[in-house]
Formats: sequence, C-alpha cells, structure tokens
Amino acid sequence: MKRKSFKSFLNLRENDESSSPDKNWRKSFIQLDKGFIPPSKMRPIIEAFLKSGDIELTTDTEKAPTMKKKSLFLVGGPVRDFLLGKSIKDYDLATNATPEQTAAILSQGGFKAAGDRSGKQGKPMQLPFEPDQAESGDKKYWFVKGRDASQDGKVFVISAVVEGEEFEIATFRKDAKVTDGAAEVDFVDNPHEDASRRDLTINAMYIELTKADGENSKLYDPTGKGWHDIKNGVVRTVGKASDRFNEDKLRVLRAIRFHSRFGSGTQMDDDIEKALPQFKHLEGVALERIRDEFLKGLLHPDVDSRKYISIYKRTGLLEKVFPDLTFDPPNNVPMDITDKKDKALALAWLLQHNPVEKVANALGQTRRVGMEDKNTGWTSQERRAVIFLLRLKEFDPERLSEFMRQREGTGLTAQQIRDWVDMFKIQGTNRYRRPWWANQVHKYAAHQKSVRWDDVVAAGKDACPVCHGNGCPECNFKGKIRPDQRSKVIADMEKDKFKQALAKHE
Repeated sequence: MKRKSFKSFLNLRENDESSSPDKNWRKSFIQLDKGFIPPSKMRPIIEAFLKSGDIELTTDTEKAPTMKKKSLFLVGGPVRDFLLGKSIKDYDLATNATPEQTAAILSQGGFKAAGDRSGKQGKPMQLPFEPDQAESGDKKYWFVKGRDASQDGKVFVISAVVEGEEFEIATFRKDAKVTDGAAEVDFVDNPHEDASRRDLTINAMYIELTKADGENSKLYDPTGKGWHDIKNGVVRTVGKASDRFNEDKLRVLRAIRFHSRFGSGTQMDDDIEKALPQFKHLEGVALERIRDEFLKGLLHPDVDSRKYISIYKRTGLLEKVFPDLTFDPPNNVPMDITDKKDKALALAWLLQHNPVEKVANALGQTRRVGMEDKNTGWTSQERRAVIFLLRLKEFDPERLSEFMRQREGTGLTAQQIRDWVDMFKIQGTNRYRRPWWANQVHKYAAHQKSVRWDDVVAAGKDACPVCHGNGCPECNFKGKIRPDQRSKVIADMEKDKFKQALAKHE
C-alpha cells in the first residue's frame, strides 16, 4: 500500500486503555481447558493483527512511531457454539481497532481493497494511505461491510475475505440510538463496553485470538453471567430486558428463538416475561424483519419447534406474524417440522385450520398498517406453495388438471408433497383415518404430464363427441374435435391415465 501522512490517522482513535473506565478488563478471564483453534482461512487475518504493532506510521516529523498493537477477538454466536461443542457456521470477529486501522492492518498483511459493499450511502473512509486495489483472482482482500444509520453512514464493519470465505471484523462499539434496528454507533476500546450493547448474555462472550495456529484459551465474560448461563440453559438479556427491547423491539423475537434453542422449559427468564406485555406489539418494527426473524427460529435445526410455537402462541405474537388466523395446538406439531425444517410444510401445518382465502391474505406481499400498505416480505412462491399444500388436503383424482395447474409456480418437489402426506400419520388427525387419500397424493406427487394431442389421435379419441366423426355444425362438419376443445380432451385423458395407475396399486 502507498502511505501518506499518518498524522491525521493518529487522531482518529488511539485511546490509551490505562485511561479507560474498564482499564482492568484484561485481568478477569476464564482459562479454557480446550482452546479455540482458528480455521486455516482465518489465520492470515490473525497474523495481520498480531503484527499490527509493527506498522510504521509515517508522519510529518522525523520520528516514525508505530501503531499501538491491536487485539482481535472471536465474539458472539461463534463463541457460544464453540463452548457448546457445536459446529460454527459463520465466524464473527471484533477488535479495538477502528475501521480505518483495521483497513491499514489488513492492507499491511497483504489484503487488497475491494470497495464498499455495505449497500448504504456514506462518506468514504478517510484513509491516510492508498491501499492496493483488488483484482479478479486475488485470494485476500477486504471491503466495507457495515455502516450505521447516521447521516455520514459511519463505517463500523470491515469484511476480510480469504480464498472465498468472508470474516466480518467489527470495531468495539456502543449503540447510541436505534431506528428500526439500525444503530448509530459510538466506538469504544474494550469488550466490556461492547458487551453492554448486546442482547443476551450467552451472545456476549469473547475469545482473544493471540495464536493463528494453536489454541486460544482466554475467554472474556464481561457480564459475568454468560459462562454460567450457557452451562445451565439460561437465556437472559444483558442488563434489564426492557432496556434491551426498547433499543430494538425485534430482540423480543430473538429472545424467544434463543430460548427455544438453549433455554429450559417454555417459561422464559422472569425479567423477559415481565417485559413482554410492553413490547409484544412490536411497534415500529418492519413487517419484513418480523417475518424473517420468525422463520429463522421456525426453520433452525436446533430450535425446539413445539416450544417455539408454544411461546409465540402464549404471548400473542403469532397473531402479529399472521393476523386474524387461528393455530394448531403446539403439542400437535409433528416431529417432521423439527426434523425436516421445510418452510412450506411448516407454514402449511401451522396455518391449516384456516380458510384458504384468509391464509392467502395473511401471506400477501403487502399488509395494510394504519393508512399505509407495508411490505410483508412474503414472496408469491411461498404463498402459492402454502396455499397449494392446504388445497391438497382435499385432493380428488377427478380434479387432476386443476391440481396440476395450481402446483405450477410453487417450487414444490415430489418429495415435499410426499413429506406433507407423511406429516398426517398422527393418530387423531382425519387423514390418519383416510389411507386412500395418502395413497392418491403419493401417486400424484410423482405424476408428470405426459399426454399430448398425438396420443389422443393415436387412441382414436379425436372424433367430435356430438357426431362421432360424421360431421356436424359443432365441428364445422369436419368430424374432429375443435382446436379450442383439445386441452379439455387432453386433460380428461391424463386424468384417466392417472386413475388407471391408481387402480393398479390398490
């Protein structure tokens, strides 16, 4: 990278930890018996941070100071999952380096700049150097990933990519204000202050990354409760639940999701339960965010679906997701929802005791809120798939062409339809007592349209049904079925073929 004067860079942020109100935070940590070993693609990032104290800052004076060494931490969900022995899907990193300093550290470590991918408008970072620009094929590069909701769009997350895998690196911060989930941030220099903005204690732990190729065993638990809670199935907020929920009301739904993954019983933490009535209406939260968070929990492989739906129903939050609908009792939720985590099947099961028209309205792409139509986040394909599965409960071979037509645009596979049938193999359901229905729909699932007009002609079924081929006004005296009637004849022949196949297996 080409360096300019670092004089302004020094003024960006070089807090002295000795003057921090949390200056002794490093003295309190948990020594893990088995430390975290970074995956191979994370190692170049750690190595760059370990060498951050060697970066010379070119100034307008003769003396060339070096950057104060910066620390890097694994944080949040990855730490939680590591402590529970679960596989980690995404690695979130945090640092006491500002985004500008993170850019310098990565650039010095051989990473090239790849622009801004935050998707938000904002001022360019004021870098006191000219980073080398990434080109196609580069294996290590960085880009701007996150900006806050302020007018300047302050950068607070830099993403580093190593051989196609992305690692988000966020600067320690505290949230000053939240508008529909978008926070205006203020940087801090230690995990204790950073932890105070997080929602749950089990998501507010940090592992310091001091070894690129070896075990990292220092666990920081700033709240003093995360380690205990993760070992005892307790899900509670950092600080007062009402404060956390007031910062972002969607955290109410996140708390339910995490309790359904890690908590004990259907009753949540007392402080959360007390705060729920005040925030259950989710005022000001975009409908898309509500929909996304609900599905995130419903479809997560580790979420207890029965517990999850039970809490949503008990708190009245299901009505916020699906207005004016009734729901199946949580204890009747089949294990297939938990095992398969299929969105269309799970939604269809949950909403099956409602008229199809009401379900279609609830899953519409917009919803009237006050005087405005708001986007819900539901897609037309999701809506079609759920409605089709509900209609499939009344499958009739005589209406084969109708069901074939309705299936188009749903994206449903034959296996999904068979799974839908199998979900009704529960004593007490009407279809448990209707094995013939299951057999018919199983056969229908694999059925493909195969009859063409040539097949009708070959079967000798193309004659006019009125004159039987002799010629009459109905067929313009040609003795053949009119072109505008062919689709019905093809559909009837398709239906007969399907019914014959059913008869062979009865």
